[in-house]
Amino acid sequence: MKKQTILNYCNDNTLILPQSLYQMSDAHLIMAHSDASVFYKKINYEMRDIEFFTNNPCFIYVENGEETFTHPDGEQLILKSKEMLFIPKNTFMLSDFQSENKPLIAFIIFFDQSLIKEFLKKTSGVIKKSPTKASSFKMPASPHITSYMETLKTTYEEVSPSKELFQTKLLELLFLLDTLDNKESLRLFLTAENEDNTKRNIKYIMKEHGGSNLSIKDLAIISGRSQSSFNRDFKRQYGCTPNQWLKEQRLEKAHTMIKETSLSITEIGLEIGYENTSHFIKAFKEKYGHTPKQIRLESFC
Repeated sequence: MKKQTILNYCNDNTLILPQSLYQMSDAHLIMAHSDASVFYKKINYEMRDIEFFTNNPCFIYVENGEETFTHPDGEQLILKSKEMLFIPKNTFMLSDFQSENKPLIAFIIFFDQSLIKEFLKKTSGVIKKSPTKASSFKMPASPHITSYMETLKTTYEEVSPSKELFQTKLLELLFLLDTLDNKESLRLFLTAENEDNTKRNIKYIMKEHGGSNLSIKDLAIISGRSQSSFNRDFKRQYGCTPNQWLKEQRLEKAHTMIKETSLSITEIGLEIGYENTSHFIKAFKEKYGHTPKQIRLESFC
């Protein structure tokens, strides 16, 4: 029952991070400023195949439990207690957690571009390798990071830090991680993230996610654009607005579901984003000239 609540936030099982975390009762915001934020989550039930998209570079530290992350190509990263994972922005992954009578407790930290630039500007030394496209990577357990995380939660759980203090605390984390990182993985990761500001292909995004219930705002985030820029670029490529295109695609999906599934008309309307069944029936009839019920009856004749 609890898992279903989370899926309702996801729109077709996809969480847009960090935005979706603000709506989840299991994720507690510790502090935030601009596009950077720190969350603390505690989950006591099983979660499987939760797809998420990271809008910003993301750092995950598991305090307790074990969580499995899967890339679209099938590569898996298993994060155990006290281990850390960096995930680049504009990344889709699947998350799995099996409770086995103990909760999953983790910190999730999102870094914005200004914070990354500040860290890279202050970092001494030269990176020996040339940065390529950022990819996810793990860091081993460290008592130093464990102490930092414990202090972060106990100190700032009920205190709202200033912009300067917030930035100082996250810079402290990056410098601490950099000190522990003898492979320069962190600096390579952040350098690549700092240089990668490309917009994603709209047609590819619509092919992959146009059939879901993601909002236009969510699709714009995934594309790396503002909503106005997304609407403009979308119309240039498709000759219509995203709203018009999505309405057509979802009604076509509903038409197929009416003929091929036993779901009720109300359930199908909800599946494609219509909370009001009357509005769904009206839109469907305008497109197909028949009501969903008439189409279903014809398909069984």
